Amino acid sequence: MLLAHELIGVASSPSLVLIHGITESRHTWHPLLHELAREHQVLAVDLRGHGESDDDDGYDPASYAADVIETAESLGVTDALVVGHSLGGIVATAFAVGASCRGVVNIDQPLRLSGFKEQLAAIEPMLRGDDQEFQKALDLMLPTIQQTLLKEAIPQCQALRVTPTSLGYEAALLGAASVCLEGLSKSGAGV
Repeated sequence: MLLAHELIGVASSPSLVLIHGITESRHTWHPLLHELAREHQVLAVDLRGHGESDDDDGYDPASYAADVIETAESLGVTDALVVGHSLGGIVATAFAVGASCRGVVNIDQPLRLSGFKEQLAAIEPMLRGDDQEFQKALDLMLPTIQQTLLKEAIPQCQALRVTPTSLGYEAALLGAASVCLEGLSKSGAGV
């Protein structure tokens, strides 16, 4: 699926693909976008179900990555350095499994997912509940995500937040056996 995106910079420059985290959109990258575009061709995408991209079936890392690959290829973006934040880090790693790239930069996302699965399992009934319960679950998770931010950055991040309306990749993660998640991270697949 083609994703909503921004492509700026000089086409003959080295390419960067920027992938946001959960509850975010490509606008997360705006503070850096124009500076990066001075010396790079920069593609920033909205993952499916985020920002201006359509919803679709399949919110697992491989489906997200396939969308980013399809979008990049349709725009002629090749041999990119793929940068992902949080969920985007997992997607960037999956991108490298599915397409050629110059490298992957994974910001703030360990590839060992079993610990995150355990955290999600504690609030799984809320995540699978009605809209109000789902929102409560997100409200419980976000303070731990924001604890690494500078205090002055929190309002900007909150303004960029897009609240998902249902489980995305978390559903696949909750359904996976912890041993499988650890095995994948050791194999280098990271998904």
